[in-house]
Amino acid sequence: MSKALILERLVTAIGHNVIGSSGEGTIATNLAKKYAPNIIIMDKNLGGKFNGIETAKRISNSIRCSIIFITGPMNQELLTQAQ
Repeated sequence: MSKALILERLVTAIGHNVIGSSGEGTIATNLAKKYAPNIIIMDKNLGGKFNGIETAKRISNSIRCSIIFITGPMNQELLTQAQ
């Protein structure tokens, strides 16, 4: 079972709706613009043109929502970008 599926099941189990999931920044941005969720759970490692931090910035410029990063170790450059 993938980490994304486990996380989706956990979010659903605590009473929230999952409106979509993507491992690619552009798709994640499009989903966020379409559905305007209240909360986004984001990994810093996304495929495609933009990483999770850049994707979060693009989403934040389009809609108002909370973005929670769930990720592995971050180097100083990524930590600075996230802040």
